[in-house]
Amino acid sequence: MAGYRAVTLRSRLAGAALGLALAAGPAAAQDAAAPQLRLDLTPYLWVAGLSGSLRTPLPDRSGQEVSARFGDVLDNLNAIPLMGAAELRYGRFGVTADILAISVKADLKPVNGPLYAGGDVQLTQVIGSALFSARVLDTGVHTLDLGLGVRAFGLSTKFSLDAGLLPGTSKSPGATWADPLIGLRYHVAIAPRWGATLAADFGATSSTQQTWQLLGTADYQIGESTVLRAGYRHLSFSYGSVPVHQNMHLSGPIVGATFRF
Repeated sequence: MAGYRAVTLRSRLAGAALGLALAAGPAAAQDAAAPQLRLDLTPYLWVAGLSGSLRTPLPDRSGQEVSARFGDVLDNLNAIPLMGAAELRYGRFGVTADILAISVKADLKPVNGPLYAGGDVQLTQVIGSALFSARVLDTGVHTLDLGLGVRAFGLSTKFSLDAGLLPGTSKSPGATWADPLIGLRYHVAIAPRWGATLAADFGATSSTQQTWQLLGTADYQIGESTVLRAGYRHLSFSYGSVPVHQNMHLSGPIVGATFRF
């Protein structure tokens, strides 16, 4: 009888333990799959060519075409550029910030025939964006994020015209503005360490104040927390107001590395 009671007790204890394990199993799995806070920092170098048109309050001119090939940008820099991005992510949701500050100097073509012999323009542009995103697709191979945010601009210029028939002159107009943004980012895993990323966004507040961007990179993971990236980026923006009207395009190769924490 004592042996029977011992077997019964062991059976009950085993059943209770099994019940506790089954009850705790889903909770443990849920804890393991709980979202984690992650920070990605991406310093990058974007060797962007500059093209577009500028309209300023300089006398006797309606506008001026400005261009600098991306191969010459490094020679035209007036200061060390600041370029970088950061993303803070928690589960499906994230916020991404990007900052670009660059100062270049380019020559101006002769203006209005012999009135001015030419000149130069110095552009200091600060562009910052913030995008709040949600992951709407995640298959393990393909991910897609959709986001809403804003891109802000700060422009400082110095235009100088060389004397021709008219005496030389210079102006230093500037402007600040911001555009709301809608954007997406798609990533595909191609091989265990290789992937590709495509990002695009668009924003506008009027027909003369718009911005859009395309970015494509090939990604190579060299460790658990480091991804190397190389690709091409194009950013366009227009702004029409007194005293400056500009329609600018920045395009060129981009290289960087993402460090995950």
